[in-house]
Amino acid sequence: MRQFPLLLVVSAFSLLTPSVHGIVSGSDVAGSVGPGDWTDSYTIEVSAGAVIRAAVGEVSDTDFDPAVEILSPTGAALASSYSNSTGTSAYVASAPVSGTYTIVVSDYSSNEAGNYNLSVFAGAATQSSVHDNYLNASSGSDFTGKIDVGELDILTIEVPAGAVINAAVGESTDTGFDPSIEIISPTGGSLGYSYSNSTGTNAYVASAPVSGTYAIVVSDQSSNESGHYHLSVVAGASSQSSDHDNFLEVTSGSDFSGRIERGDLDVLTIHAPAGAVINAAFGEAVDTIFDPAVQIISPTGASLDHSYSTSTGTNAYVASTPVSGLYTIIVSDNGCNDPGDYQLSVVVGSVAQSASHDNFLAATSGSDFTGRIERGELDVLTITAPAGAVINASIGEATETIFDPAIQIISPTGASLNYSYSTSTGTNAYVASAPISGLYTIIVSDNGCNEPGDYHLSVAVGGVAQSDSHDNFLDVTSGSDFSGRIERGELDVLTITAPAGAVLNAAVGEATDTIFDPAVQILSPTGAALDYRYSTSTGTNAYVASAPVSGTYTIIVSDDGCNEPGEYNLSVVVGSVTQSDSHDNFLDVTSGSDLCGRIERGEFDVVTIDAPAGAVIRAGIGEAVDTSFDPAVQILSPAGASLGYNYTTSSGTAAYVASAPASGRYAIVISDDGCNDPGDYLLSVVVGGTAELSAGDNTSISNGETHSGALQTGESDAHAFGGMAGEVIQITLADTRSGNFSPEMELLSPAGNSLGIRSHGTHSFTLPATGNYFLIVYDSGHNAAGNYQVSASGFTGNLTIRFVSPNDRLPKLHIGRLPNGSIEVWWSATYSGWTLQKAASLDESAFTDQTSEIADDRWRHVVPHPSGRQFFRLTR
Repeated sequence: MRQFPLLLVVSAFSLLTPSVHGIVSGSDVAGSVGPGDWTDSYTIEVSAGAVIRAAVGEVSDTDFDPAVEILSPTGAALASSYSNSTGTSAYVASAPVSGTYTIVVSDYSSNEAGNYNLSVFAGAATQSSVHDNYLNASSGSDFTGKIDVGELDILTIEVPAGAVINAAVGESTDTGFDPSIEIISPTGGSLGYSYSNSTGTNAYVASAPVSGTYAIVVSDQSSNESGHYHLSVVAGASSQSSDHDNFLEVTSGSDFSGRIERGDLDVLTIHAPAGAVINAAFGEAVDTIFDPAVQIISPTGASLDHSYSTSTGTNAYVASTPVSGLYTIIVSDNGCNDPGDYQLSVVVGSVAQSASHDNFLAATSGSDFTGRIERGELDVLTITAPAGAVINASIGEATETIFDPAIQIISPTGASLNYSYSTSTGTNAYVASAPISGLYTIIVSDNGCNEPGDYHLSVAVGGVAQSDSHDNFLDVTSGSDFSGRIERGELDVLTITAPAGAVLNAAVGEATDTIFDPAVQILSPTGAALDYRYSTSTGTNAYVASAPVSGTYTIIVSDDGCNEPGEYNLSVVVGSVTQSDSHDNFLDVTSGSDLCGRIERGEFDVVTIDAPAGAVIRAGIGEAVDTSFDPAVQILSPAGASLGYNYTTSSGTAAYVASAPASGRYAIVISDDGCNDPGDYLLSVVVGGTAELSAGDNTSISNGETHSGALQTGESDAHAFGGMAGEVIQITLADTRSGNFSPEMELLSPAGNSLGIRSHGTHSFTLPATGNYFLIVYDSGHNAAGNYQVSASGFTGNLTIRFVSPNDRLPKLHIGRLPNGSIEVWWSATYSGWTLQKAASLDESAFTDQTSEIADDRWRHVVPHPSGRQFFRLTR
């Protein structure tokens, strides 16, 4: 490249004494040089410290080599440049003094004639209103223009101190034009300059130093190429243009679509209160090389956040707005050099949300929702919650994609309470205690705002009415079992009434083996969390030892990570209430009953039995077959309190109450200890001081008689005799120990209290009262089976106890013909939970359930005008 011979030009300038023309900043001047007039000079008034830029270019393609020089008021050369192609520019960053500066245009070698265009800019000066300049522009405006070789276009805009200024320029069509842009302060100094040798760029000022008129200078970077451009400028803390590409004073929760061109900035404005979250998401509508960028500007004009993506979407986020007022959101291509169609969504906390079809406003707790997130989209749900309540919001993919579900809970004041996302398939946001009563906002998105996906959304709030969705179980009965399915991002809800002081136990387990991780939580009537449990295996339970108040409790079921689906079993037990007459439960049983059943994962079985105050209650449980089932048993008082709980990791155990605290109905709860393994069980329950004993293995024993018996794991046998007050009796329990089996006995008085527990051998007891005594024999650990022998002597009383056959507790089915020829089938209304079945033969598969109604204290079913034989049976 040839070096510019500064001395020769200065000499030529001084010797040729060319004509001098006065011009103003922002002017475009056409001229020519040639033999006899190789230089043209122009003067311009410039303030000290101001930028001076002079660009010159060929008007037509010749051998003319444009050259330009800037001289100070004293004639000193400050800058010069030339081009052996089509154009060039000279630049002074800061004028040394105020005064008249001279711009000299020439052919570089003074040997080629040519026509030229000259454009001159000086900072801190009034700009020319030529048609290519845009004076007193509005923030948020877009402009189109054409830069010719050697041309500078000027835009001016009023900006307050401290505000952001963003000015973008881009090619309208692909040419060799290299867009450049510079921002000049009101005092004339350069604040930001940028250029691109591709298709677009932007200049940016983070904080305007003073209030005043700022100038923006657009050109080709070398002033030697022409091209059409798109220009856009935004200033913070300013009124924004109502240009069709802008979205002014929008509603939170709204979605917008638009298109960014090269050099384009689109603007959205929204009101926000102080302290609120602002989340603005921006994404590609279709896959291109467009790189979405978004920025949030405060009412004072300061930048609060800026984010961009080199992929397909991003979001800008303000955790707490500094002041109440109108906030500005700027969207663009990150380099301002690629066009693209976009989706834009913005949410502000603590304000009314848009009733867009994508949003769910004033939702009911326990509801499920489905939706779709696009790139750059935020969906909104609002829900009312009382102070102190739990809020749980869960989101999951409806189908597996690269969508990364994200969810956030915003308080009524607009503050963020929790945010969570997942790079897999689901997650949840959780607030342990709502800070105030009011309307809460839940924001759903893709974590990076750059991937679309279909989602499942569920929200539960404590202390409020729950949705009667088909997935929920409302106002249920204690001892009930339920089955359901959890999808990703789903919460199922159960409600149940419990009295103050009662036990609440809620179990959930997998119905089939999957990677579903069952989780369950109990919420109080005020909405507070009382317990939460989850399992990475197959089941678990949440437990409240003493309900804090009487009222409706809420139980929430989910996958622990909210990211895996699964079928579940759910069971809930509350003390001191009526228990469900489910086929898995045994209600109002007789002392000495042996009961067989099966526990599934997440299941409780319930037994109820009456006991007098002061009586012993012994409930033994054992595995019917050897599995990984860990038998557990608990006894609840009539008031609902826990009196004893025991479990075993082997084969059997027992819960024991030495003295019943009150007369009334006691509940015995059976489960697997972890609620995560199924198994068949035998339950044996004995209560002292009752007038009845279950027949079967339980017998009367005569004075001097030896009785032989066999115990299953978890079983107790009761033998009754009559005794007189003051009699001294002897009881002998033979030593039949074998392996783990070690028989033990307990003598219960007529009042039901314990007179002592003894192992093998002969033992004496003095009888305290006249009446019926129970001699209970069991394995000491309730975890082994074996044979025993027991004998008793020394008593002379009469036994007045009644032995009850299990059949005595079955309903009796009655059949009769009505006057109209129909058949009526009925049984006593005291037997609930039974189902009538009918068949035309005794083939098991032929029986079908029939509908029955209660009338006149009985269950009845009418068969109108039957023909042929009919068989009826009751099942439970």
